[in-house]
Amino acid sequence: TLRRNLMIFVKKIEWIDIDTKEADVTLSDNQYELVCFSDEFFGKIGGKFDDMLYAIVDGDVYKSEDNLFLVKHLNNFEYFIIAKIFDKTRNIAQVGECLINTGGGIPNDLENGEFVEFRVRRIDIY
Repeated sequence: TLRRNLMIFVKKIEWIDIDTKEADVTLSDNQYELVCFSDEFFGKIGGKFDDMLYAIVDGDVYKSEDNLFLVKHLNNFEYFIIAKIFDKTRNIAQVGECLINTGGGIPNDLENGEFVEFRVRRIDIY
């Protein structure tokens, strides 16, 4: 696993279907909040979350001119995110305490620790 000491917790659960455990889940690290979709969620409010998040990226991942974390909610599940490359070979970016798999697209000329920006249509929990 890649977890170090990151602390993310479940802030809110909106059940779409409680029987199948399908839900919109709000995760927080006390600084950044992300609403994610899960088709089978077993966590509970206040519980620790230490799984990977998976972004459905809309467009490309670009080098960011800003060296800071940013989570800007656009609408519904859509976000504009500025994150640090955590593990380029595995397409993992970090924003605050959250690790997000971008599914690819991190530019080849960038290295771990550099900042990237991207839009997401949705962030999934598997």
